[in-house]
Amino acid sequence: MTRFEYAQWGARAIAKRGTALPHARLDEGAVRAIRANVKGLTARQLAEQFGVHFRTIEKVRAGESWGHVR
Repeated sequence: MTRFEYAQWGARAIAKRGTALPHARLDEGAVRAIRANVKGLTARQLAEQFGVHFRTIEKVRAGESWGHVR
C-alpha cells in the first residue's frame, strides 16, 4: 500500500472486520437477522437473544457497525 492509498483509505482498507476479529459475537447471518427483525423485537430483546449489548444492536441497524454486510 502506497502512502497515497493509505492517506486516501487509511486503516479501513486493511482493518479486520466481522468474524475475522477473535472477539466477535455476531456473524453475517445474525447481522442479517437483526436488520430484518421479522418478529419486530426491540433492541434490548434482540441483544438478550444474541448475547450482546443493546447499543450493539442499534449500531448494526443504523449501519455504524457491520457495514460491510448487506
